Amino acid sequence: MEQLMPTPWNLNFDQLMYVVLRDILEAVHGWVSGLPTDEVALLNRVTEKLARRRRGCDVGLLHPMKVSAQIANLHRKGPNRTDMYGSDLAVTINIDGNTYLKTAFFQFKRAEGYHVTIEKHQLNAAFSVNAVGLRSFVVAADNHRSGIRIRDAHSLNQSFPQGQATQEVDTSDWQSLTEWFLGWLACTIGPLSDPSDPGAPETYLQSFYQETPEGQEWEAGWTLPETATELPDIVPARSWVALFFKTDKESRR
Repeated sequence: MEQLMPTPWNLNFDQLMYVVLRDILEAVHGWVSGLPTDEVALLNRVTEKLARRRRGCDVGLLHPMKVSAQIANLHRKGPNRTDMYGSDLAVTINIDGNTYLKTAFFQFKRAEGYHVTIEKHQLNAAFSVNAVGLRSFVVAADNHRSGIRIRDAHSLNQSFPQGQATQEVDTSDWQSLTEWFLGWLACTIGPLSDPSDPGAPETYLQSFYQETPEGQEWEAGWTLPETATELPDIVPARSWVALFFKTDKESRR
């Protein structure tokens, strides 16, 4: 296995940020303009944008780097044939095989005037598996201003008043999407994954794989061991989007 790298060497951050910001902001603007405006509707908009085909998309710095996407639904029957989810969306970035592998889990919240209601049981669900909780974030999308703000679930969980089931939070001082994404890619936010670790979050996600949209096949771009973690009834995410970045080896030195 190649050594894991803290920063993707051939990634053009400016070009990638342009693509990500365009896709996410288009999804949020479409969500605000249509109906319904609940969190599941936002999830559908975001996954549609992230998982679209990206012909001609080159985000390489020194050499061409192409991007492809896959999307899967996750599912496991819980008690009384119901499903409980630790997050709405898991996003995995895989660069050049096993050189860079990282996953984040997102709970979407609709904000009104940059204020959201946080529910303690949803934060608890994210931490049903520690590897997931440490990579979990709450995304507040404002229903009027179309702004995005992000905060890690660990900080929110730590600051939650004891014995309280919900709390209203001002999200205007949370990180912007641009600020968060650059920090996340550079690994100042959230840990990298080790593909050889049976407890890696990607291994855990793979255990809940159910199906891909009709006409698509799910093929992981990495080699994972079987999970050593006993699977709880809580599913880590409703949907899983994996983005594969591959440097053109013909152009590489």
